[in-house]
Amino acid sequence: MRRWRRVMGLLVVRPAVCRTTLVGMLMLVGALSGCAGRTPRPQGPAPQPPPGGRGPSAPSLPPAPSRGAPEPVEGLSLRLELGARGSGTVVRVDLETYVRDVVVGEIAVAAADGPLARPVYEAQAIVARTYALAVRGRHAADGFDLCSTTHCQVYQPDQWRRSRWAAEVDAAVRRTRGRFLASAGRPIEAVFHAHCGGHTSAAAEVWRSVGAPYLQGVDDPFCLREQAAPWTAALPLDTLRTALNRRPRTEVGDRLDGVQVLRRDAGGRVVEVAVSGTRAPVVTGEDFRLAVLAAAGPRSLRSARFDVRRVGADLVFTGRGSGHGVGLCQTGLIGRLRAGQSAEQALAAYYPGAILTSVGGT
Repeated sequence: MRRWRRVMGLLVVRPAVCRTTLVGMLMLVGALSGCAGRTPRPQGPAPQPPPGGRGPSAPSLPPAPSRGAPEPVEGLSLRLELGARGSGTVVRVDLETYVRDVVVGEIAVAAADGPLARPVYEAQAIVARTYALAVRGRHAADGFDLCSTTHCQVYQPDQWRRSRWAAEVDAAVRRTRGRFLASAGRPIEAVFHAHCGGHTSAAAEVWRSVGAPYLQGVDDPFCLREQAAPWTAALPLDTLRTALNRRPRTEVGDRLDGVQVLRRDAGGRVVEVAVSGTRAPVVTGEDFRLAVLAAAGPRSLRSARFDVRRVGADLVFTGRGSGHGVGLCQTGLIGRLRAGQSAEQALAAYYPGAILTSVGGT
């Protein structure tokens, strides 16, 4: 039997008497496959929680143990490749230890934001755990489950201890132990990014995949209130031509004349781009962005939410935000928590319809 409560649009499942069996959970995880970059990696607009307070219906998390390693979720561990891709160093790490190190590698809390550290890491812990469960085994052909880079999630052993927020990270992982987001009985692909620019995007638009119901574009004023994040990048045509020619999908040939935006999604992110030159491919905004990033670096085309114009021998891009724009916006998360929302309310906004549940109970 299970008790169900709805918290600001997020269904929360709390085990009543029985514990989820390990066998059932492993069958659930084993049924999952796919790549975080294309399949519903980790959405019409979701109802937005009000900007004020946790509210009386927000569930409280269980108290954290006072010391020692986080209690592992029985039987759930991950085979991780450490270091750079292809390193060949594979270790087995229990899920909760993995989550504790991942959260500090994937989100930073400013020194002045001490009161926000605990809820930020609680939300990121749930997201990190969910994503690991959803894509566990994506590198099975290579002999491990997940890599330690941004291709999966950034992981370094014991990196949480070097954080100024080590105590808050540890407590957040303990308080959320075993909790993850599910849809249709499976962990969701809880993708996330740094800054949405004011509106997230649907996975179907960004990756041309079958759109997951929990990965639709949502308006996010909290992101812009927290940080506007405008950027400008002037890139020589020759640099762009070289970058585009490195990928078959964006190959333009010996000459690049310009780039024209053909279509945007509801949040203003570029969905289709026409590239004119020796060849004239029409490519997705995300394919174009990734091709440029690979050659020009991470501070070039920071998101697909951009305008472009030609100035002499350069193309000048002006935009807002950072990352692919799907799922959780980390800047918006901090803004929501600052406004008084709970971690659960924020997750409900970014993953509408997902169910917050537990592995083996808490």
